[in-house]
Amino acid sequence: MLIMNTFRRIASACLLLCVLASTTFTAWNVWAFSQGWVGSFLVERSEAELEKALAKLSQKFAEPDQILEQLVREFVSEPRNWLVIDSLMEILVDEKIDLPKDIQIKYDNARNTDRSLSDQTISCAKCAWDQTACDATNLLACRLPIELTPIGDAQGVWNAGSSYVAGENFDKVDASLSAVGLGATTLTVLTVGAGSVATVPVKVGAGVLKILRRAGKLPKWMLKILKDAAGTGVNWQKFSKARSLEELNLAINKRALRPVKELSNGLGGMFMNVGPTQTVYLVEQAKKASIFRGLVASSRVYGKKTAGYMKLIGSNRLVRATLKFSDELYGLVLGILGVVTSLIVSLLTGTFGYLSRRLLLKLNSPLSKPD
Repeated sequence: MLIMNTFRRIASACLLLCVLASTTFTAWNVWAFSQGWVGSFLVERSEAELEKALAKLSQKFAEPDQILEQLVREFVSEPRNWLVIDSLMEILVDEKIDLPKDIQIKYDNARNTDRSLSDQTISCAKCAWDQTACDATNLLACRLPIELTPIGDAQGVWNAGSSYVAGENFDKVDASLSAVGLGATTLTVLTVGAGSVATVPVKVGAGVLKILRRAGKLPKWMLKILKDAAGTGVNWQKFSKARSLEELNLAINKRALRPVKELSNGLGGMFMNVGPTQTVYLVEQAKKASIFRGLVASSRVYGKKTAGYMKLIGSNRLVRATLKFSDELYGLVLGILGVVTSLIVSLLTGTFGYLSRRLLLKLNSPLSKPD
């Protein structure tokens, strides 16, 4: 009886320690989980993991026959989407797939019909002069060089400050983007180029956001980020009086403008990976922030083939391939399972101990002993 009681106490103590450990581990994972990207259970894959995941998708949905079939479909669509066609051609070249003669003839005829050199030159000149004359194929290529100069950002900041002092209406979103772009340029200059790797995508992205917003090409969720940041990210009274970079920094709420900086960084990185034409197309396809993040990640692997693979694979599959379950989620699930298992074992042990005691009492009772 004494041995049984001792064993029961030791087992109860061990189970209590297991429950406490599992509960502590689960609580820590819940905290870590909540501190992540909006408490999400999905995180981006590493570069190596992403390459493997996208390679599997390519093998399944981008076989030579599938690429050629999609190319033919693009030829007969009206109007022809040349950025997708060019992206599919990039895939064919990368995969060393020869274009059948009949498809090559269709390709040459279509290109000669739609995209003569003289037409492209005239179109770009019109776009550079008047933004309303731009389309997706030349919007960024012809307008971005104008927006990438720090003079443009400085002028935007100055004009906004002057308008605020005069009590005139001004574009707060455009001024906020100018501040983000000017800040990125200034950091690169002050660090003698050391900050260029990190800041160039931000500067490029801020310029791209300006152009796409004016052209009405930004999805609603991007516009909301920009409007929210413009409302809370800048102290416009201090902003209007700023006459130096230090005073400009004091007028900016860096925490409130962080979503704009992150958006600019992603957009600038996409631009550098896929080029101007595809950037416009991919942004228009990004109806949700999750799709945009997936396309940015995919562009790091696919480059100018991104639009083609998105057409072949589908944006949803492409986005899912860029994500994986977070370690915090695995820890959370294991912690919950540990707590539940400990409680079940504790219940079973308690039940077994209770039944054992009842049985021993019954065996030791006078009524159970023979006369």
